[in-house]
Amino acid sequence: MLLREYKFQLFAPKCNPSAEYVNCLAALRDDIREVFPYLNATLKACQYNPDAPFLRFRHEGHIIVLRPRQAAVSKLVDAEDAQRMLGRVKDLVNDTWERREQITPSCRRAAGLTALQLYRLLPGGNCGKCGEPTCLAFAVKLAEEEATLDRCSPLLETHQEEKRKALVELLLEAGCEVPEDWL
Repeated sequence: MLLREYKFQLFAPKCNPSAEYVNCLAALRDDIREVFPYLNATLKACQYNPDAPFLRFRHEGHIIVLRPRQAAVSKLVDAEDAQRMLGRVKDLVNDTWERREQITPSCRRAAGLTALQLYRLLPGGNCGKCGEPTCLAFAVKLAEEEATLDRCSPLLETHQEEKRKALVELLLEAGCEVPEDWL
């Protein structure tokens, strides 16, 4: 077992102190940096920097950032929710560590997607067919993996083929899911 114990505290997001959610910062008793390349090899859409070192990924709508002796989790309801998510992180770390003999570690550095990168490749008509009021709002949802590319039907138009291919490539490079019929 690599990760045994942690202590955590909750705090309001600095950028939005009146938010309806809290964030969590956990101090880890154990240094978990050795598992990062194995997690990087198995998790989708994670960001890994072996020099810093840190590993960032999304799980169930939460952003999770792991550092050698620290874990941060965003968008939690309360202390019970934090305990549940930290338990899942602990299980993920320990399960991955136990299976490390079957995993080829990866030190690839996947860049995180930004809404602006994605927005630049969307049709830009603010048509609302995706269910969002603007293309920028849709790009934010895509970047946060709260929406899938297939919600943007204008991308299927022939004259949008280059943008569609570029978006698919960008999403795949970041480890995000892309609908099979868009590949």
